[in-house]
Amino acid sequence: MFDYNVMTDPKKWFHMFNILTPDECKFLATLSKTQVKNTGERDHFNQHRVFITRESKFFSRFNSEKTRKALSKITGVECYNGKLRIEYCVDSSGFFLKKHYDIPEKLITLQTYLGDGRVNWGTTLYNDDKTYNRLVPFIHNTGWLVGNNTKLLHGVKHNSISGTRHSLIINYVVGDWKDTDQLW
Repeated sequence: MFDYNVMTDPKKWFHMFNILTPDECKFLATLSKTQVKNTGERDHFNQHRVFITRESKFFSRFNSEKTRKALSKITGVECYNGKLRIEYCVDSSGFFLKKHYDIPEKLITLQTYLGDGRVNWGTTLYNDDKTYNRLVPFIHNTGWLVGNNTKLLHGVKHNSISGTRHSLIINYVVGDWKDTDQLW
């Protein structure tokens, strides 16, 4: 179902390949967005974020038992009780993400890079002492996956994006998630 390599540096994570089907990639390419000049982090532009909700049955496969089982097996994190959250991200020049660990309510984070872009537009992984470890390269229909059983420090460096960067972020979340309209 998913092609991946298990990575252990700086901690356990998964380099993912061929995550989406060609039809899913075509669907995402059709989504229209208001282009906003991001000069900061994604959460500063919440009104322009796009969440794929239950009204779009296109991504129901990520809510299926088969997919949840596969991602649970890969990560070792029980994904069955989490609510599905899918965000289609359009990040422009000036976008960055500070070094951070995902919150524990996110059972998994799966980010898939989409379309054209430069290799250096990917996500940077850091050692716990906040020093650079590696870049997950921005290559169409590849990405990275981590479970909440691994605290993986990551971010996007300032001035690394010089165009429009498209990606899809899939989470299964638990707990008191305040933005329930984002969830399936």
